[in-house]
Amino acid sequence: MNQEAMALWASGLNPLLLQRNRRQPVVRKWRVALVLAEEVARWPAGRSVGIRCGRQRMGLCLMALAFTAEAGRIFPEWLRQAEEIVAQPLLVARNRQGYQVYFFTGPAYSGGILAGRYDRVNGRARVTPLIKAYGRGQWVTAVGSKPPGGMRYRFAAGKGYDDIPLLTIAEYERLMALSRAYDQRALGMRGASGMRRASVRGGRPRLAWLGRGGGGRWLSAR
Repeated sequence: MNQEAMALWASGLNPLLLQRNRRQPVVRKWRVALVLAEEVARWPAGRSVGIRCGRQRMGLCLMALAFTAEAGRIFPEWLRQAEEIVAQPLLVARNRQGYQVYFFTGPAYSGGILAGRYDRVNGRARVTPLIKAYGRGQWVTAVGSKPPGGMRYRFAAGKGYDDIPLLTIAEYERLMALSRAYDQRALGMRGASGMRRASVRGGRPRLAWLGRGGGGRWLSAR
């Protein structure tokens, strides 16, 4: 029996059994597939599992934010401001490469890259996600399972999926605005000098991205 999958099912979430390479769910039509408890109980122990985002069995919609590139710089400042926006504590999982943040919403929202930067790879410009949202029609690797090419995420001691907060529409919109404020794509290729400022709705601190001349970091200015 796969204990991680059963724990997700018990929490009212939609678990997905992943292929052995952990890059895709086993079921091809996973976006619309109906997973039954008897089926989940037969999933083999040790196999990685994911979570289908969007509408869950209990009726709420799950979203996750992933912080990977530059997470050590971006996430602490982002979390400090996010905690001023959201009334309930956010559920955070982490590994050595980055962070995941989970929350519920009433409506089902789509995901996508909220903040990114341009890097040159093999002579071509490529977007590197800084903050990526996973929502309707997407899935994330469950905490405790190993993501493709990465390390397992872990919750803080005593925390779990039962601690996912429910955001109001206003909280969700302000959290998305905060996340988009970290977008660097308007600067062009990474390493370009200059500064970008972005305001967060609701009188929150502005964020300034300092390019090559400023050491490549975010500052907040009131």
